Formats: sequence, C-alpha cells, structure tokens
Amino acid sequence: MPPRRQPAAAASRAASKPASKAVSKSGAAADPFAFDDPTDRPAQRRSGAAVAAKSPAVGAASRPRRAAAQPHAPSTPPSSRRSVAAAAATPAALGPSLSTLSSSSLASSSAIADAPDPPPPPSSGRGTRASAGGVGALARLRFSQRLVPITAARPIPVNDLLRRLQELHSQLARLEQDSVDRASLAVVRKDLVSHSLLHHKERGVRAFAACCLADILRLFAPDAPYKESELKEIFEFLMKQVNYIADSDSPYFVQYFYLVESLSTVKSVVLVADLNAEDLVERIFKDFFDLIRPDIQKNIYNFLLDILHQLVEECQVLSQEVVETVVDQMTQARRAENSAAHQLAVDLCNLASDKLQRPICQFFSDAMVRATKGEDEDDQSFRSFQSIHEHILDIHRVSPGVLLSVIPLLEEELKYDDTEVRGLATDVLGQMMSAIGSTIARTYTTTWRSWLDRGRNDKQASIRSQCLKFSLDILRHHRELSADLCSCLEQKSQDPDEKVRLQVVNIIGAIDRTCEENVTKELLLMVAKRGRDKKAAIRVQTVQSLAALFKEMFSEPFGASGSGEVPEIVDKYGWIPGSLLDLLFLDDSETTIAVERAFHEQILPPSYRDDERTSRLLMVLMGLNDRLYKAFMSILDRQASTISKFQIFLDQCQQWNGGIVDENGPAVEAKLNQVVYALTDPKRAAGHLLAFAKDNNRRAYTLLKSVMDDALDYKDIIKCNKELTKLLQSRSGLFDTFSVFLRRISRTLVPRRSMPYLLSVIAEAEATRGARHPRQLVADRLVKSVVAIFPGLYQSDMSEFVNLFSIMDALEAVAKCAVVFPDRLEITGKNEDALVRLALSGTVRQASKAATIIAKATLPGARQLVVDAILRSLTPAAVRAAIAADKLRPWAESRFRSSDGDGDASSPLAGLDDDDDDNSGGGADAERVALHARLAALAQLARHAPETVEPHLNTITAFVVKELLLQNRDEEGHEEDFLPLEKLHAEGALK
Repeated sequence: MPPRRQPAAAASRAASKPASKAVSKSGAAADPFAFDDPTDRPAQRRSGAAVAAKSPAVGAASRPRRAAAQPHAPSTPPSSRRSVAAAAATPAALGPSLSTLSSSSLASSSAIADAPDPPPPPSSGRGTRASAGGVGALARLRFSQRLVPITAARPIPVNDLLRRLQELHSQLARLEQDSVDRASLAVVRKDLVSHSLLHHKERGVRAFAACCLADILRLFAPDAPYKESELKEIFEFLMKQVNYIADSDSPYFVQYFYLVESLSTVKSVVLVADLNAEDLVERIFKDFFDLIRPDIQKNIYNFLLDILHQLVEECQVLSQEVVETVVDQMTQARRAENSAAHQLAVDLCNLASDKLQRPICQFFSDAMVRATKGEDEDDQSFRSFQSIHEHILDIHRVSPGVLLSVIPLLEEELKYDDTEVRGLATDVLGQMMSAIGSTIARTYTTTWRSWLDRGRNDKQASIRSQCLKFSLDILRHHRELSADLCSCLEQKSQDPDEKVRLQVVNIIGAIDRTCEENVTKELLLMVAKRGRDKKAAIRVQTVQSLAALFKEMFSEPFGASGSGEVPEIVDKYGWIPGSLLDLLFLDDSETTIAVERAFHEQILPPSYRDDERTSRLLMVLMGLNDRLYKAFMSILDRQASTISKFQIFLDQCQQWNGGIVDENGPAVEAKLNQVVYALTDPKRAAGHLLAFAKDNNRRAYTLLKSVMDDALDYKDIIKCNKELTKLLQSRSGLFDTFSVFLRRISRTLVPRRSMPYLLSVIAEAEATRGARHPRQLVADRLVKSVVAIFPGLYQSDMSEFVNLFSIMDALEAVAKCAVVFPDRLEITGKNEDALVRLALSGTVRQASKAATIIAKATLPGARQLVVDAILRSLTPAAVRAAIAADKLRPWAESRFRSSDGDGDASSPLAGLDDDDDDNSGGGADAERVALHARLAALAQLARHAPETVEPHLNTITAFVVKELLLQNRDEEGHEEDFLPLEKLHAEGALK
C-alpha cells in the first residue's frame, strides 16, 4: 500500500497544530482525533511538496501560511490527487470534462440521488481499497459511522461528529476518481446534504462537511451526484465556507484552503452554470470581491480567479448584476480602496475578454441610456454621463481587449448634436487610440476616420482642439497613422480659430527624435508660414517651436570636421534658421526679439567648445542665400549699435547716481531719459530702464560693462550673464526687458575665439590650392563681415591675421583693425615685404588693404618705398595702355567696392572670388591692372599717412588733372545722363 498523503499542499503539515484548539468550542479537553498509526505522520509531512508539485493551478507555491494548523486533516495518496487532475484535464480518459457539464449531467444526478441505498459495507477497519481482487478492482468506502442523528432529540456530540467527519474526509480524499465504487458512497452522499450538517452551528463541522462534499463532487465527476435543488443548496453552503478563506488565523484555515483548491482544480463549480441560479452566481462574484485583500496568499488568489473564470466561461448569460460587480472593481477609486479586488477584476477581464465583451458593452449602453434619459438636472445628467466615460477609460488602461464592443458606441457619440457629448467622445477615443499598443484605429478604421474628422471639420473649435491634443502620442506610438494625422495638422495650421493654429504650432515644437520620422517636411513648411500670422502670439510661438525643433534635431556635437551634419536631417530641418531670419524683414519688434532669442538659445546654443560652436554657425550659414545672410548680419549690426548706446546709458546711470546729483541734476536726468528712449520704443521697457537706473546697482553696472568688453572670452561672458540674471530676477518685470539687452550686448553668436577657427578653415583651401568647399566660402565671407562690424573684437588675434596675408579675408581684417587700433600692429620683416609686394603688384583690393596697413603701422621705410615706386609708374604711357586694354569694367567695379578702407566691404553682396582679378597676364592688361591698383594704394596712403604723400602732391596732382581728368581719349559718347559704374566706358571709370 503506498504511503498515505494529504490531498493538498496546504493540508500537508496539519499535524503540527494542537487538536484541543480545533475543538475548543466544544469543550473537549483531550485530542480525540489523534492518528492511530504513527507511521502515517512522516508520510503526511512528506506529502506537501509532492502534491504541490503536481498541482496544475498552484505549483510549488500552493502551501498556505498556516499549513500546520490542524492535526486532524485527512491524508490523500498521490494517486488520488493525480486522478483529480485527470478528471479536470483528461476528458479522453474520464469521458466528458466536468467543465463541460450540461443539463444532461444534472438529469443523470436524479437517477443517482433516487437509487435505493446499498447495504451498509462491512466494518472491516479503515482500509479504502479492496484487499483482494483482480486487476482493476474498484475501491470501496469503508465508512459506516453515522453523520446524521437518529432523532433530533439525541444529536451527535460535536467532538464525535468532528472526528467522524475527519475520518470520512480522510477516506474520501484517498479514493481515486476513476477507480471508486460509487455505490459505496451512497449513504454518506445522502447524509452530507442533511440539514443538520449544512446548518450546524459549529464552524468546524461545517468546514469538514464542505471538504467531504467537495470530495463527493470530485468522485462523481463528470456526473452530478445530486438533484438541481440539492446542488444549489450545496453550492450556497460551499461558497459560505469559502468566505472564511481570508482569515488565515482561523483554526480551520487548512480545510477552507482544501475546499477552494478543490473547487478550482476539479472545476466542480461549473455545475453552478447549469442550475439556472443567477442569484447564486451574483452572490459568488460579490463575495469573492469583498473577501479578497492585498495580503492574501498568491495561490489562494489564483484559485479564486480560476473559479470566477470558470463561471464566466460556462454561464450562457451573465446577468447585469454580475457585470456591474466586475466593472465596479475597475475604477481608480476602487483600486485605491482595495487593490487586490481591482487586480482580480482586471485579470478576470483579460482572461475572458472575448466572453465579457458583449455583456460589458450592454452594461455601458444601458448606463448611457439611463444617463441621457435621467430626471436629474442637465448638469447632473452630464456628470453621470462623464462618469461613465471615465469608467470606460479606467478599464481601457488595464484591459483594453474587453472594450472592443464599446468602440462603436463611442463612434456613434461623435455624431451627436450635443457639443458636450461630442467633446467627451472625442476625448475618450483620443486617449484610447493614442495609448501605447492600442489597435483600435487599425481594428475600427471607420472610427479612426470619424474621430479625425472631428479634428478637421467640427463646427466647434474646442472639439477640433480636443482632437489635436493627442497628436504627439499618436505620432510617437502609431507610425501607421502618421500620414493621416500630418495631413490633418497641415489643414489645421490654417484653421480660422487662432487657438487651433497655436496648438498646431505647439505640437511641432514638442516633436523629438522618437517621432520625427513620422512628421512630413510639408507639415513643417506649412507651420513655418505661421511666422507671418496676423496674431503676434502665434508668430512668436512659431519662432520658438521651430527653433526648439532645430535644436532637438541637431543636438549632436559639431566638431572641427562638421560632424553631426547628417544629410537627411539637414535636408529636412536645415532650412529652419533661414525661415526664422526671413521674419526679420517683417520689421516687427516682438518677432525680432523672438528670432534673436531663438538664435542665441537654440539655433546657436551655448557651448564652451570653440570649434563645435563655430562649426555649427558655419552649418547654419551654409543654408542661407544672400538675402538671409544679410538678415543674420543685421543681428550683429544691431548688437554693435546696442553696445554703443548701452555704454552711454550706463555712463548716464552712474552720473545720475540713483537721483542723488550734486549739481545739474535736471540736465543729467533729461539726458538719461533721452538715452533710454533711444534704446527702446515701448514705454514699458523704458520704464524698466529708468527703474534700473534708480536702483543704482553698482555691481550690475560693473557686470554689464564687462559683458561689453572686447577682450572678454566666451566663458566669462556666460558667467557674467548668469550673475546678472540672478540680480535682475529679484525685480519684477526688469528681467524680461534686460534679457533682450543682455542678448544684444553679449557677443556670443560670433565670439572672439571663433576667428582663429574660421581662419584655419580658410587656410585649408589656400594650402591645397584646390576648389573651395562651400564651408570655406562661408567662412571667408563671415570673416569679412564680422571684422567690419566688430573690428576691435579680434585685436588680440592680430598675429594670426598677419601670418595669413595671402588670404584676402585676413588682409581685410588687419586693415580694419589697423584703422581702429594702429598701436596694436606688430609687423615683422617677412610680413612687411609681403605688404609691399601686395601694394605694388597685387589686385586692386589687395593693394588698397596692404597700403592701409602700411600707412597705419610703424613702417616708414615701407611707406616711402611704395610711394616712390608708385610715382615712377604715373606716366601718360601707363594711362594709354590701361585704356587700350578694354577690360576695365569688372576691374573698375571691384575697385569701386573695395578701394576705400572704410567702405562697404562687409556687405553680404560682396563677391567671394575677387581674388581672381590677378595681374598675372602680360602686356597692356598688366599695365592696366598695375596702374589702377597703384592708384588705389596711393589713395589709402594719402588718407591714412598724408605726411608721406604730401611732398609729392604737385606731381600727383599734375598727373591726375592733366593726364586723366582733362583728357578725353574715348571717342564714344553716351546719351544717358547717368550710368551705373559697371556700364561706364573705360576712361570714365578710370576718372
């Protein structure tokens, strides 16, 4: 005989709890339930792990916390437990599965219940199997004790009854389902449903009776052993006992655990589905959700979930009360109140989503009808309607599959005339379709189109806006919907309502790398047009959104090699800086301020690496045409102008001394006001400047002057700005105004240390003597422009410019600085010779700039050498040769634009390839270039070093007047009174 084992892991250690506690209520002092055979106990202790390992629903974790609570728990051989599992999972071996029991099973139960009782079995001990017999002999129950009293006047003592029930349960648990003689169970089957047991006042009696009934249901599977009326009463009784499972301190916890495990694993609970007992099913669901607690053991949780799942799957129709009980657990409020009940409902819906879809749809449909036809006030009715939709959202967050049948209801609401209902449906569907992993839009394409149509064409702007607010989530999580959405956003960027247009602009500003691939370039270009919107707020927000998008897309570092310039990204987003610069031509103060801020903070964000910062600048400028380049230079021009004015403002502030002036106070205050109104137009900004002057903050004065210092490095500028920000933020309103001035006086777009890097980029082309890369051409152009605007900014880098005299940009930079800071020039012998050669043999521009440097630097020998050489070349033959070579027009144009050292060399229209005007040709052409180049050099010497030219004025004047001005060698005439220089004939251009 195999070792006797208990039926469940939970009951395996029942022998450790004193028996007196189990029956203490009956008043017994001794332990009447001690096992007779001491060899049973080791087998009991070993049985727990073995049974748990074989349990398909629980596994090794099925041992309850109070597994040793009852010493009188029955023992079950492993073969019996295997038969239980087989009954639930092996229909081929046992016939129809108990989970598929129908009314036919209940019909067969009548025959079983009405059959005459068999003769009592012989009492030959506690054995449960035939002691002898052939293979396949059926085991018989050997229990002959009475469970029901003969008369009500002589009840069975509680202790005796408990002992008998334990003995019965022990024997029943050992019997195997497929090898039991059912006739031997007839007496106890009948006695167990007696009123005296089912309604006994002692909990222990009821607990053991419930375990025995669970065993009877197991052994008779797949047939029902009782009539319908009896089964209903039995399951009502069993479910009452299940309610005690939440009390892990109960002395009968092991029996309750056995009962719950049996109902789950044997699946006997499916019999309830055929009883036509809706009230019982409703009570089971309600009781289970009431008894579940967060601290309940996981295996018990799984058993309860499995029982509910079986009922849902087997019941033909679920009553609305059952559906309501489940749905009510899935609100956020219920989750906060009892998270275990909430999770039980969630798991149930996820397990049986197909079966629950229709009843849940009917539940919400009825709820919506009741809400719309309610007798409450309109606002109360809508609140109820809103609560229903919030409930739908709560369910969708945890079990979206169970709501698929609810989607058509929401789609229908999109067509309602009531604005609140349409808006509510739009919001709910938007949240559901934009959720991660949602398949609603793909499953219900008509719903997706109807919802998107609310965003396109709804007559209420609020609903159009409500639809658009889910755009970002859809772009991030549902790439397949992005094409339709982008088309809608393009249309809404031109919406009549300014709030809708502004919302589209904000959406573009929030795009990041997770969804940028799902956004079309056409949408971005359409949104960029909002920069010219009639509403200032939309114009400003467009600038901010596009700038934020550009910063996000070009967030990778830009090194010396221009890394980070991905062609696809540049093509899709590289046009944004030019689009913002184009808005400067609107001449709108708010838009201009927004564009300046965008360039300082996002287009060219702060970076302490000179190469990275300057490389990013070159990348931006490479995408600009002449018009947009001029717009960018206007930002630098405005900086130079503001620095000049702000220096005067600070001087006046210090003189005014916060209004405490010893003398000429009114005059000082009047001049301060004059400077303030010259700095800004709006009265509010002017008031802030005057308030700042009244504060008389000396530290702020010092910091502001430091920021405007030419010699201050980029890091120091940023440091000063941070301290100024802290000082000014303490004054309400001041910072908004001063933030504009801080940007305009801080030279951070093209700081001082950018120039060496730019020159190194240009030098690369000069060293290779090859075709210039667009990046080098832009660097070339930028150097010319910036030196003209801020000549003093790069005086400390003069040595680097001087060493690059072969580059026209460096020559012009030194010439500009030489005019402003002549004492800073240090020209070595090698560079002096290069300047003399350029002044005498270079192009017109080179000769002009070289002569300017020679004139301003301390190079008396070079000056005299150049003047003497030029005077020797001023002959009538040189003039005739120059005029005869009819190639004057492009040369004259070049001289007109660049011969003056303080001319418009910074113009963005200046050519980038003027250095091609070389004099490498021979004959008359060389004479023509040499003559005009030397005249340009002589002009700069006369202007900047008149003492060198003054002794030769008579000779120069005679040549210019007699050989040029008074001569008319060109026989062709012009009918026009005025001609542009490039169309003028050769002699006229020379004059």
